[in-house]
Amino acid sequence: MRFPTLTKLQLMRTGASVSKWQKFFRKLIVIPNTTFGRIAVMLAALLLINQLTIYLWVTFFIIKPQNDQIMLLIAPEVLLINQQLENSQFQSISSIFDIKFSHSGIRLIDGTITESAALNSAISNKELTGSLIAHIGMPTEVRIERSDAEYAWIKMPSGKAFWLRYPLAKIDQSFPGPQLIFAFVILILSLLGGWWVARSISRPLKRLEFAAREVGRGDRPGNLKIVGTRELRAVTHSFNQMAHDVQQFEEDRTILLAGISHDLRTPLTRIRLAIEFLSSKDEELRDDIIRDTEDMDEIINQFIGYVRDGRDESAEMEDLNELIRVVTNPIDVLPMVIKLELSELPDYSFKPLAMKRLLTNLVENARRYGDNHITVISEFDTENIRIRVQDLGPGIKEEDIKELFQPFKRGDAARSGKGGTGLGLAIVEKIAHLHEGSIKLSNRKEKGLEACLTLPIIREFS
Repeated sequence: MRFPTLTKLQLMRTGASVSKWQKFFRKLIVIPNTTFGRIAVMLAALLLINQLTIYLWVTFFIIKPQNDQIMLLIAPEVLLINQQLENSQFQSISSIFDIKFSHSGIRLIDGTITESAALNSAISNKELTGSLIAHIGMPTEVRIERSDAEYAWIKMPSGKAFWLRYPLAKIDQSFPGPQLIFAFVILILSLLGGWWVARSISRPLKRLEFAAREVGRGDRPGNLKIVGTRELRAVTHSFNQMAHDVQQFEEDRTILLAGISHDLRTPLTRIRLAIEFLSSKDEELRDDIIRDTEDMDEIINQFIGYVRDGRDESAEMEDLNELIRVVTNPIDVLPMVIKLELSELPDYSFKPLAMKRLLTNLVENARRYGDNHITVISEFDTENIRIRVQDLGPGIKEEDIKELFQPFKRGDAARSGKGGTGLGLAIVEKIAHLHEGSIKLSNRKEKGLEACLTLPIIREFS
């Protein structure tokens, strides 16, 4: 016997349906991704559970015992009256009962004679009915009337149409009731307390996150105020010490590299002066030495540019397109062909000298390796500005792209051996991060390499 099996198409449809429902429920269940949000949600959930627990506790351990106690007190009277109804005529017992108990407010009403509007408006109460049945052991019904006072209507088990109207202590049932007001006030106070607790925990973490981002960009956030719990105070103290050590390391490195660069330029100047006195017979040797000294001077300039990446420069609102024209204009000479596709960009604040160095390095790389053809594109959307520098060179192996942003790393043989220090793209990445942006290299499908600079229009830490 063969059993029916699901076809591949049915399995795909079933999987797609399950996936659709999973996505739907994920949208319904929104979990905050911030510390403050999660702490607030957890506290709110705990408070709601606490309120529900209190409600159940009051219902089953306070209200229910009170109802049982009331029915326990009423049960003997109900049994006594019910016995008299069984042994007497209905009409006479009703009139005698009204005469005896009229002063206490208890009445025995024959529903067959007069239809009571109060009885019809009374609401059946299952809890009280169940409690009374448990005490008298006979079927009955309890209704609650709320008019000028609180009354319990109890159906007599023996008399088919007789109801006992029993006065109860009046309870204020104006809406919203005191219990609801009390629960609402407690809930609001609890949520406010939870919000304050969550905020007191998340604020130091937010300051720590902000300062960590500044340190990562090379800025100096200063010492954070040490507040909060013991753990937060310890973390803040450790962060302040780390930031101070990083700042001291940066200063020492800057002084060291600046000193080395300055000291190297002195012997280079002497070499340049010395080669001027070489005879014409050594002209080829002199040209080689001059080229070497120029290369060394370029390396020194790259060192200084890498150390001084513009973090101390103030940002200004300028036109990026105009800066692109300034950078590309000096090299737009045949046989070099530079094509500009510039969109009108929104106002953007940037560090002019640092951004000029970034664009110059990108264009210089494209000129050096791009087969005398460069395309520069500027565009933007609602969130980012993008500047793309494209060339028609041989491209780069995919596995080597990430390493190119490391200092002194250069491309493969197809794009090396043409000068350069290996610091250009490292400087580009540092300046891009300084503007909270990013740089990405990718091989083009047609031919060549594209460097895409992405800059956020609204910067979080500007």
